[in-house]
Amino acid sequence: DTGELVVNDHGDAGDAVVVLDIASGEERARVATGSPVQSVVFPAAGFGRDLWYTSFAGVAHVRVA
Repeated sequence: DTGELVVNDHGDAGDAVVVLDIASGEERARVATGSPVQSVVFPAAGFGRDLWYTSFAGVAHVRVA
């Protein structure tokens, strides 16, 4: 109901979690996960505006502050 889509973006700086606006494609938020390798696992939704990101290198809890 927020009109947002969560995706991963892997680049030279490592893997990041990115929140996109579904209607416009605009990037609303981006956070580095600290993982040097790309995640091949879908994030797990939390109970609020949060999610759990997993990769071969670690686990990160991402939430809207």
